[in-house]
Amino acid sequence: MDSYFTARNVKNMGSGKLPEYWDLVLPQDKSIKILDVGCGTGGIMRALKTRGYDNVSGFDADDMAIDHCKSLGLNCFKADLLNVEGSFTEKYDLIIMNHVLEHMLKDKIIQCLINLGTLLQEGGRIFI
Repeated sequence: MDSYFTARNVKNMGSGKLPEYWDLVLPQDKSIKILDVGCGTGGIMRALKTRGYDNVSGFDADDMAIDHCKSLGLNCFKADLLNVEGSFTEKYDLIIMNHVLEHMLKDKIIQCLINLGTLLQEGGRIFI
């Protein structure tokens, strides 16, 4: 497990707190379906749960990250954002993508965003 975090220079697994500006984005309705794209160590999912959002899922492309999140009791699965067909059975009210785009090849970003759009409920939002 250490190699996943060491390779990414992760020293802090998250404080369970979100920056104050997230209050401008997060809806008051705590029952919404939220998807954390590239959930990594699960810090955002844990922080959302601390705030009372219970319907939170995340995915990552790395098996070690998924195993870590699952060990924390988080709803996490493996998926490829460039090939979402068949990987997702739900639509989400809010999709969060934090510190992901900068790791993608430039020619893949547009397709990634199009794919995210297909995962949104009508009226849903993406927070990048």
